[in-house]
Amino acid sequence: MYSVKLRIPFLPAFRMTMKDMKNIQTIMNNVTDLNATISITKDCYLNFVPKENIPTKMPSLNCICIMLFKILLQINGLPLEFTVTHPDDKLLSTEGVSLSHVNFLQFEARGYRDVTLRFHDAQFVVNIGGWGNTISALYIEEHRYLYHGTLLNSEYKPFWISWNSFQVYVGVGSIQGSGVIFHEQPQCPIKVIDSTFGSHYGETVDYRVNQAG
Repeated sequence: MYSVKLRIPFLPAFRMTMKDMKNIQTIMNNVTDLNATISITKDCYLNFVPKENIPTKMPSLNCICIMLFKILLQINGLPLEFTVTHPDDKLLSTEGVSLSHVNFLQFEARGYRDVTLRFHDAQFVVNIGGWGNTISALYIEEHRYLYHGTLLNSEYKPFWISWNSFQVYVGVGSIQGSGVIFHEQPQCPIKVIDSTFGSHYGETVDYRVNQAG
């Protein structure tokens, strides 16, 4: 009997606990198509042990990675879909989604104005489609940065936000780095642990949170 040891490059971004790893192992070992036993090590290697000496069907690395990534998203509470009407809002941590060890968020929003995300403890705010869907704003510390243009309509529109200690990016689209509308540098280091999704002026917004990594 032989085994295959694979390095999974995106695993470190999820900062998994031992409980998370055991959950993933259980889920993947219940996938009969793999015809193998799966285990995950602390150093983010995946051990793949076929159940046959000469397996008749060996899944590709790409297949295993896609399956593992989908499971990770489910364990992290994503994808997540909800609707908020001001003054109500939604705190991501209450839905089992943690931002403590990530620096990227991709989501979609459907509404006519005031898609609003507040990030804690970083204390920066993103408002998309403010001023009657004519201006978007990024608030950091005591500063306000503006983008002029219409970004919302009756369909779901994709956006992404990324951050590190001294930079915040906001973009339009599903791919990080594309369609940047804000790139600002706070004066003090920031650390994101949670985010609130909301709106203003009694508006209703539909949200889909797709990825946090």
